Amino acid sequence: MCVGIVGGGIAGLYTALLLKREGIDFHILEGSGRVGGRIFTHFFSTNQDQYFEAGAMRIPGPDSSFHKITYNLIDYLNSYQLDGKHIDLINYVLFSPGNDLYINGVSPGEVSAQTVTPKSVNWNVPDKFRNETANDLMMNALGPLLSELVDAIKNNTFEATFREIADKWDRYSFRAYLMSVADYPASVVDFMETVISQTNNFALSVVEVLMQSYDFSTTDWKTIDQGMNRLPEAMEALIGRDKITYGARVQALRVIKPELAPFVPPRTGRTSGLGTMDWPPMVNAERIEVTATGYNGRLTALFDKVVMAVPPAALKMLAARPRWSPQKEMAIRSMFIVPLYKMGMRFKRRFWESTKRRSFGGQSTTDLPIRWIVFPSYGIKPDTSDASDTSSDTSSDTSDPSDPSGVLVIYAWMTDATSWTPLTTIERRSLAIQNLEKVYKGRLNCGETIASLLIETTDAVWSDANSTGDSFGLPGQFLDRFDDGRKAEGNIYFAGEHLSYHHTWISGAAESALYVVRDMLDNQDIQPLKENFDFDNLPETMPMRLPFKFEHANPLLVDAYPVESSNEPLAVPAHLGGGESNRVGPILGCLRSA
Repeated sequence: MCVGIVGGGIAGLYTALLLKREGIDFHILEGSGRVGGRIFTHFFSTNQDQYFEAGAMRIPGPDSSFHKITYNLIDYLNSYQLDGKHIDLINYVLFSPGNDLYINGVSPGEVSAQTVTPKSVNWNVPDKFRNETANDLMMNALGPLLSELVDAIKNNTFEATFREIADKWDRYSFRAYLMSVADYPASVVDFMETVISQTNNFALSVVEVLMQSYDFSTTDWKTIDQGMNRLPEAMEALIGRDKITYGARVQALRVIKPELAPFVPPRTGRTSGLGTMDWPPMVNAERIEVTATGYNGRLTALFDKVVMAVPPAALKMLAARPRWSPQKEMAIRSMFIVPLYKMGMRFKRRFWESTKRRSFGGQSTTDLPIRWIVFPSYGIKPDTSDASDTSSDTSSDTSDPSDPSGVLVIYAWMTDATSWTPLTTIERRSLAIQNLEKVYKGRLNCGETIASLLIETTDAVWSDANSTGDSFGLPGQFLDRFDDGRKAEGNIYFAGEHLSYHHTWISGAAESALYVVRDMLDNQDIQPLKENFDFDNLPETMPMRLPFKFEHANPLLVDAYPVESSNEPLAVPAHLGGGESNRVGPILGCLRSA
């Protein structure tokens, strides 16, 4: 069996590693020049700690059973001792006592998002709510459901309990739930949403917000030292670059009927992670033809099965693909994609660690367009940290004393992110500077301004990228769309965080990949990646030599890279990332390199 994987994000990479462990041939087609999807670390310079996470930036604590699959994956990768690819975890500071807020034009001194009340920011609410914190209001409303979920996890009944909660509450938006069940007036709900989340987040379903709240109730969060991109890069190294074609944007999927599909000889048994498995010959079986365009031409390949590990927006916009069941089409079309916007801002010094109300990691909150100001959890200076601040881990300081500069991030999503997209780069930067000037008014050194401290910026507008943004559930979508969304259509399977219970998280992408591989191989005993597996001791078998064709875009390259027999490996131009667009390497499906 030969499996094509479309997409080199975490779902696609995790699928590949599972298939590799089970002794199944595969090949990944990745549309960009890198792996990782929405894990993307931008480095401003090669100096220590001069980077920011344009995508995923943190992992909920290992005390959460939902995220053990991510920690197990990291242990699995580290066990191979890949050269230069070891993943070191450091503490991610979710909240620091110096984190503050600026709401309604008010910056109420020592008050933070954890302790702010409507009274402290002049928010007009009924008297009985004036001294209630947003967190207390949230727990009063959601606490019983959270307790039910926690008990289910402890009793290993999560799936059944989740379905029960969804049956009862998924058709409610969280705003409707707060107003009709918790009996909060609209002004209180607005206050809660502004402080706790981002604009219109409470339009999501009760179940979606419940899962978000559970994740943020965990402790001991982590991030990856020197960038989250070290995770997909380690996965890429273990998979092998010869199994990935970069710059291959899939344009078409076509089901090839059995009578038109080529004969493929049977393969011998192979020892997999679960013992010896004899795969039957793929005789009289339909296959999937995948066509992708790349830097130097068009690639067409046949696979026995295909995993579409791409966001729903990318899947929906494929011009040439099968028409699936009405339920599947509706699930793809209606999945709610949340815009994401981040700007990394590099400054001459880490001023947020020396101003009044110093922040050592964590984030500050405002109702200005920048919304969240996220401070780095890495490179915190030991000599400037507050001894009473136990939220920061200065023991892992990696700062470069010769370079005092630092990077903070502004982070907006939902409606708040959409407002940034029409602006030019200069307009975005100017607005961010102006907003930060308001938040830090009177707190910088004499003669300093945000503008004078700024070195450079770069931003990530995920709604403008093929990966678009994160997926969240609107009312009724877990009930009406979830099962149809992840159901296979013949030999085409679907993976991604949007097809999991854990939207937006790395663990959701990995769980989705595990579900797909179990379904594909009809084996629910397949385990997540958590133990080193000796690939070198697998017996040699006959690889699946499926037909392929590569058509050069430039006719001058035809003689340089001739198309050979469809049963032999072919070296074709392949973009391998890092600007190496002229490199040539083997791509081709499930053919093993000699």
